[in-house]
Amino acid sequence: MLCATDPAYPSGAMLALERAPFDAASAEGSATRIVIHAGQYCVAACARAEGYREFRAGGREQPVLSVLLQSFGALRTDAELAALAGAARVRTEHEHGRDHALFQAGGELMALDAAAVVEALPFAQVKRTPPGEGGRIGMLDVDLDDGQRRFVWVFDLARLVGRNGTPVRGGGQVLLVRHGATTIGLLVDDVHSVQRFDPAASTSLGLAADQHGLSAGLIKANGGEVLIQELSAARIVARVCGLAEVVA
Repeated sequence: MLCATDPAYPSGAMLALERAPFDAASAEGSATRIVIHAGQYCVAACARAEGYREFRAGGREQPVLSVLLQSFGALRTDAELAALAGAARVRTEHEHGRDHALFQAGGELMALDAAAVVEALPFAQVKRTPPGEGGRIGMLDVDLDDGQRRFVWVFDLARLVGRNGTPVRGGGQVLLVRHGATTIGLLVDDVHSVQRFDPAASTSLGLAADQHGLSAGLIKANGGEVLIQELSAARIVARVCGLAEVVA
């Protein structure tokens, strides 16, 4: 490597990546491939740089390639893939109502109002910190609406709701959740889908039904065959605001 923006790859380091995107970019000028790198599924975009004549010697061209790697999730084991394949299939049955972002946390299917979810990012982008009170596990550098990049705290949602924490070996997804002027990250096992439910399909549970006070209600999906715990973004943000300054 001649240079890199990632401090983990100093000049002279070797990039352990399959040859396919390099060979294609050398022959065609540019190429994009799905690859596995450092335990992550990644999009590898390669392009041949022009004008580096000092790397052409003895009649043989040695092209300089620029490489961009974007992770979109941890490599899954066979057991994890089997578990995901068995996740509940939720049918969209309503034309009217609120959209909900569905995800798995602590091995259970849960939901948040989709209006409160900004986006989902791979956990590999999180700058980890020693586990803190209330499930705080790291920070994420994000681009907020004002065009400025800021750090937001990331919390393990499974721990917040009293489940076993999500293994932090690099897998999982982080939901960026916003309430009012506050944005936080919530680590979940995986994202499921976005579904629309009629208000009649949701039953309000109140604070007393959830010892952690984070539930907004219970959604009955698939004609009542699947029950989904709906969490309150407002209550989650209020909970973690008592533990940390959530926006740095």
